[in-house]
Amino acid sequence: MLPENEVDQARATHGVANGKLQAAKAQVKVASAVVKGAEAEIKTFDTLMAYARITAPISGVVSERFVDRGALIQAASSSRTQAAPVVSIARLDKIRVLVDVPEPKVRNVQPGTQATVQVEGYRGESFPAAVARIGTVLDLASRTMRVEFDVDNRDRRLRPGMTAKIFLELQKIQDAITVPIAALRTQGEAQSVFIVQDGKARLRPVKTGLESPEWIQVVEGLSGQEAVVVAAVSNLTDAARVKVKQ
Repeated sequence: MLPENEVDQARATHGVANGKLQAAKAQVKVASAVVKGAEAEIKTFDTLMAYARITAPISGVVSERFVDRGALIQAASSSRTQAAPVVSIARLDKIRVLVDVPEPKVRNVQPGTQATVQVEGYRGESFPAAVARIGTVLDLASRTMRVEFDVDNRDRRLRPGMTAKIFLELQKIQDAITVPIAALRTQGEAQSVFIVQDGKARLRPVKTGLESPEWIQVVEGLSGQEAVVVAAVSNLTDAARVKVKQ
């Protein structure tokens, strides 16, 4: 057994140590609160600093800049706020081509329809494309439907703003008979062409179908074996003598 005075001394020492422990715990709580307050301040400052950084929603190149560096600009506080744009960004890995398709051809255009694109900057070259989306509703003034084509441009040869020509396969007819537009003679609603028969020009009534800027389909009146007159059709008369150039 220990003497009573040593027990009392041990108890006093224990009480002092426990008091120091409680004080230390209190200091830890205070320090923890200080740390949390500092972390909250850091988050607040990070949020404020984020306003100094502009992040684009897409990857691309800056095509236009509307403000100078260091200029004060208005932030859009809601979707209704008309804040001025800072920059314009163009995505170059995929180019979108916009075309207005006339009403008679709308039924032949669907998402996925294949096409080719030609631009003035690369004459003689064609770039594959496909219908990405259609407007569905026609413009009441022009009677056309907006169609969007996506063109792969990972090599960045095409540039936004270029003028493009779209060649779209609206309808494919096997073994169609076609003649040059210049060969067609129209009088009122009657259509005809001149064919060469026994050295003479013979007027042959025809019915036509699909047409392009240079060719027109003949659905009735020709078998496809005839020699059709192209030059000087307006000056020809039936049974006039002609000579076929080889």
